[in-house]
Amino acid sequence: MGELVTRFNPKYNNWGNRISTMSFTLENGLDQLKSYFTLVTLHRYDDGLVVTKAEPLADFINSLLKMEPW
Repeated sequence: MGELVTRFNPKYNNWGNRISTMSFTLENGLDQLKSYFTLVTLHRYDDGLVVTKAEPLADFINSLLKMEPW
């Protein structure tokens, strides 16, 4: 996703770093969840995301970039 965002607008080349500072991500979720649950498992699926309309994806990316880190 970070590569896609950078291709969308090169000024967002640190998008991945910005997202990782938000309160809950794939990278930090395990540590947060294991405080409340005895068993936490990540299941990855081998499939893909097909984007048929660019505008909703661009809106999503822009909404994340406007958020302040927690």
